Amino acid sequence: MLRRFLYVQVHRGHFAVRVVNGTAALTRQCAALNHPRSIFGEFEPIRAAFAEAFKAIGGFRLGLFGPSGLIHLIPHLEGGYTHAELRAFRQAAQAAGMYLPYMLDDKHDPPTDKQIMQVVSELRIVG
Repeated sequence: MLRRFLYVQVHRGHFAVRVVNGTAALTRQCAALNHPRSIFGEFEPIRAAFAEAFKAIGGFRLGLFGPSGLIHLIPHLEGGYTHAELRAFRQAAQAAGMYLPYMLDDKHDPPTDKQIMQVVSELRIVG
């Protein structure tokens, strides 16, 4: 059985979470996603917003038995995202209870569920 997999789209000021191949989805406002030079503001408010959203979307325990996921940074930043910014998002998702967060930057279009599940099955992410 595959571990549940979340797709998180991060925008300025908010993010959207949905269960891949499921019906559960939600959007949450997050003021910490409005830093003027980068999308990532303060760690703790972003972690807390992710944790609340992951819990609200339901159907799983967080941490070791929590979902894996794809964090997709949507806003285009001049010069792209730094490794530190990508790492900060990954760490915030892990601290919020996501077991294996993968990152996708603004150079990619939003993937379909089929594309996500193809990668998930190739990586053999299992529960």
